[in-house]
Amino acid sequence: MTAHPVVLPEPAPASAQWIVEQLAKNPPQPCPAPTLANLAVLDRSEDAHDRADVMWLRDDSYLCLASISRVNGNLTTGFSYGSIASYTSGQSPSTIGSLRQPSYFTVFPVNTGQVVLQGGGSRFGPLHQRTVDLGAGKAITVVQYRYAVEPTPDPDSSVVELPPREDPDHPAELCPSVHSPCRLADVY
Repeated sequence: MTAHPVVLPEPAPASAQWIVEQLAKNPPQPCPAPTLANLAVLDRSEDAHDRADVMWLRDDSYLCLASISRVNGNLTTGFSYGSIASYTSGQSPSTIGSLRQPSYFTVFPVNTGQVVLQGGGSRFGPLHQRTVDLGAGKAITVVQYRYAVEPTPDPDSSVVELPPREDPDHPAELCPSVHSPCRLADVY
C-alpha cells in the first residue's frame, strides 16, 4: 500500500508558530518537522506559551503526537508516533509527558462524531478532539485530555498522588456518538 500526503482543511493558526518552532528543535526521526499547514492543535494555553497538545501526519498511514509543558521554568516536549493502524487498534490511551503533567491521546479509526466521558470521568477533562479525513473514505478522530486536577507530588519523595477514581467498578470511558465502541480513558 502506498502512503499519501494528507492536507488539513483547517491548518493551525499563526499564533501556534511557537509550537512549530519548539517541535522543530528535535522532531522524532520518523516524523517530519511540522508546519502550520499540517499541525492540528488539540489544546494549548491561551495566554502563555506554557502548554500544547498537538498532532500531525507524516502521511495517511503515520501519526505523530506531541505534548509540550513548562516544567521548572523550561519547556519540555514529549512525543509519541507510529502507524495509524497501531493507534486505532489499541484499547488504552497513549500517555505523553511526565507523571505530574501527563497528557492522554486516544485515536479512533473513524469519524466518531462528538466523544464524551462516561463512568468515573470527572477526574479528566476537558476533552479535545479533531477528526482528520485521510482520503479514500478513511478518517481518524484523535481525542486528547488531561487530569481535571493536576496530580499532587510528595515534596519528600518521587511519589505522585493521582486523582482518585470515583468508582473502580465503572472506569472512565471515552464514548463516541457514532460508529465506534467506547474505550477506556484510564491507564491505571
